[in-house]
Amino acid sequence: EFVVPCTSSQAHSELDISQKGSILLKLSQLGYPVPDFVVLTADAYTKRAQHFEEHLLDAIKQLEILTGQGLGNCRNPLVFAIRCATTRYIPGVMDTYLNVGATESALPCLETMYGSLAARKMFLNNLRNLCRFLHHDEHAAIVSAVKSDLSPEQVMSLTERLSDIIRTTDKTLLEDPFAQAAFFAKQAYKDFEENQALVLSLCRGTEHYPSLIMQKMICTVRHENSYAGVIHSRDTKTGLGIELQTAHNIFGEEIMTGTAEIQSTSFEDGNAIKNVFPAVYHFVPHLGDLEREFESPVTIEFGVEATSR
Repeated sequence: EFVVPCTSSQAHSELDISQKGSILLKLSQLGYPVPDFVVLTADAYTKRAQHFEEHLLDAIKQLEILTGQGLGNCRNPLVFAIRCATTRYIPGVMDTYLNVGATESALPCLETMYGSLAARKMFLNNLRNLCRFLHHDEHAAIVSAVKSDLSPEQVMSLTERLSDIIRTTDKTLLEDPFAQAAFFAKQAYKDFEENQALVLSLCRGTEHYPSLIMQKMICTVRHENSYAGVIHSRDTKTGLGIELQTAHNIFGEEIMTGTAEIQSTSFEDGNAIKNVFPAVYHFVPHLGDLEREFESPVTIEFGVEATSR
């Protein structure tokens, strides 16, 4: 009723797990390589006054089982994204929070897993989001300085400054990963409530409640050859061929929000993708299957991890 893992074989209504959650679950059930996720359902939102922490803890435990990682585990820490979604897809209204679970104590292990710079970028991204909601416009200049093309020295400097700001407000958000997850989940609900009139209008007067999609992070800031992107089964301008939009060494959200310089490449022949994007080429044959499954052109988000090895 309250938590739906990606391993569920049942059908779940978009009213319960959102339109995006429903598509992710369908892709998982069809056998596509979707990063592990759980959905905290719309029913959990309606019961949040009495059972918020209980349901959130249950969702995180399910995600820990799926990933084999642990929130706050110093040897194998779980880092995930929280996405707020409703029955209808409404881009740009509700935020996504990346790198939840990246704390000061998790940082050394993240450095071992992803490399020092990548781990510190993940931590800085998280600090930026925390500061943005704790202080709103008070530290806007520092928050806006967090960009995808920072030098290692700039990453270190901004991390120290943002850590100091957050520590003076609520140091548990730097130290306690569950407190951090609860903070972002509550913020997601708050965002929904502040935009509820707009959501009601876009949903044509039908009242809907939000679901939270909690999904394992794919690190696309590990190396200059790591990249995030989307693949469109049809060129977005002509409707012919396939189009890829990509950017190297950034977080995927920076493509979706338009804060990174994006490379757009069109291919009339799917085979031509192999030479330019070999890590994506293997998925091209599935685009036709997905178009038939969803009865429309499709857009697939993806992440390519790369290292120097």
